[in-house]
Amino acid sequence: MRKLMLSIAAVVTALMLVPAGFADQITVGGQTSAGLTTFTGTNASTIAVNLGGGTGSISGNALLEGIFGPGGVTTASTYTLSTTGSITLNEVGTTGEFNVATSAPVFFTVGTGCDTANPGSSGAGCFLVGTVNFATAGQGGNNAITLDHNTNFVATGGTDLGLFPAGGGGLFDITFGYGQNLTTTPPTNCNSCSITEATGGGVQVINGEELQSSTIINGSLFPTPEPGSMLLLGTGLSVWAELFVAS
Repeated sequence: MRKLMLSIAAVVTALMLVPAGFADQITVGGQTSAGLTTFTGTNASTIAVNLGGGTGSISGNALLEGIFGPGGVTTASTYTLSTTGSITLNEVGTTGEFNVATSAPVFFTVGTGCDTANPGSSGAGCFLVGTVNFATAGQGGNNAITLDHNTNFVATGGTDLGLFPAGGGGLFDITFGYGQNLTTTPPTNCNSCSITEATGGGVQVINGEELQSSTIINGSLFPTPEPGSMLLLGTGLSVWAELFVAS
């Protein structure tokens, strides 16, 4: 029994060392802006992403949870994802996974009065300003695509800037749900749309396919875990494992 109690204590200690970013996050919700993002297969391995249908921007609902909400209270707000450049997905072999290339910075803001050119000059209603350095993308399940699981987000301004580690590091992902296939005439509604297809033992982009997003299914942003705290977490779990074996 004593060993069991020690095991539980070790686990509790480990969990207490998990950085707040795992519980406190900014959740990205449904899109409210008019322009709908399109995904077009330009050849058998490349997809052109037209954010906001040519506007270069989408906006929607956001939820500031835990420490991100004023006074620690979960707070509803709005977000904007924008760029003045292009976003291109380049397939890695025939894996159905993509590297992301952008020709200009991609900005993510939460709140009102945010200034991407001069983040420090943002208004009091701006919770966060930062850049999203998309890295990878992949099919986000049936009828969806996700950008991405390995994003390096850099916070640069807003009242929540201090909640990120030194350097403003964070992890960001966003999933677009396909709404229509614009390749057909007239466009058809998506029930099980995909921009890729299986072929020759691999996966390739459907050249000429154009799918339009109708909604943002989900997304999230949270601070990058501090390396030291993750090391302590591993140590705590290791102690638990040793005690469990000993019991």
